[in-house]
Amino acid sequence: MKKILFTFIGAAITAASFSQSSNVTAAWNYMNYYNNGDGVQNLEKAKNAIDQAAVDEKTAPLAKTWFYRGQVYQLIFSDSTLIPQHDMAQAEAVKSYKKVLEINDPKFKQWKDYTRYLLALGPGSFNAAITQFERKNYEQSYKYFASISDINSMLEAQNEKPNIELDKALGNAALSAENAGDTKAAIDAYKKLTEKYPDAKYFLLLSRLEKKDGNKDAAIATLDAGIAKFPQSIDLLIDKLNIFIGDNKHEQAMDMLNKAIALDPNNDQLYYALGTAYEKLGKGDEAKAAYEKATQINPKNFGATYNMGAYYFNQAGSLNDEMNKLGYSKADQLKFEELKKKRADIFKSAKPYFDKCKELNPDDALTLKALKQIELYSAQ
Repeated sequence: MKKILFTFIGAAITAASFSQSSNVTAAWNYMNYYNNGDGVQNLEKAKNAIDQAAVDEKTAPLAKTWFYRGQVYQLIFSDSTLIPQHDMAQAEAVKSYKKVLEINDPKFKQWKDYTRYLLALGPGSFNAAITQFERKNYEQSYKYFASISDINSMLEAQNEKPNIELDKALGNAALSAENAGDTKAAIDAYKKLTEKYPDAKYFLLLSRLEKKDGNKDAAIATLDAGIAKFPQSIDLLIDKLNIFIGDNKHEQAMDMLNKAIALDPNNDQLYYALGTAYEKLGKGDEAKAAYEKATQINPKNFGATYNMGAYYFNQAGSLNDEMNKLGYSKADQLKFEELKKKRADIFKSAKPYFDKCKELNPDDALTLKALKQIELYSAQ
């Protein structure tokens, strides 16, 4: 009886072992049925079989199991009738192919086929990402774009050149993440870009996102890193300048402005910003010179034109205060007339700038108010 019992136990073990490996074989067969046009139900059966094999202690350690699993999910990902029910199919395919590399099974000989499937998965994922982005499904779009990094790494591990440019995939991943409201994912994507593909525009986009996320120190550090690599980038300098201006650090702002102007001497906005910085520091004459330069470069620069008018107008306002303090003595009256003439001359200097502002923006309330006051005082 004992001998018979042992025989039955041995038979049971053999059957169990056969059952475990048969899931891998079954998945392979079902895939072939599907590929031969025998219906999507075979792909569902292949999925069920290979998922069981992937958690079985006998077949889970086999590279072949995960290679087949990657193929099954890649087929699901490419089948428009199945993907709506299996939106994680592409991610599972990538995960499975990564597992093949991790196991590094010396018995696995299908590396050429492995590479071939990855070369198909890259473009398929990129195109699917574009489709999802156009449908405003930004979260899924991000996942597909971001997965190109893993796919390319697996190809490179096989000494195969990737067929999707990673910088484009990461750039689109960052944009998708931003649209999805996932700032952290977008920042991570831009960081990868600055590390793998150093370019001034990537440092710029990363710093702006970090600033938007409330991390000004990180934004400044990113700008500094970008400026160190690309000292000729006017955009990086201007963004750092804007941070200084926003923090009322006008001395530092002027330093950045002068560097920026040296790189782009015909940029009227830089001179306008320089004038504003000088004005904040109480350096009126220097501010006036900067505004004049801005209007010489671009006569349609409204801000610089208005501030030129305001430069004179405010001087006239100071004279008004002085005139209002005078009494009725003969000396005071003589002084009043002297100041009045001086005020008229100053208003005369201010008026052409406000006239130009009215021409540029006929509805600007501050411009119209200034012209009205000039007209009123000139009539006195």
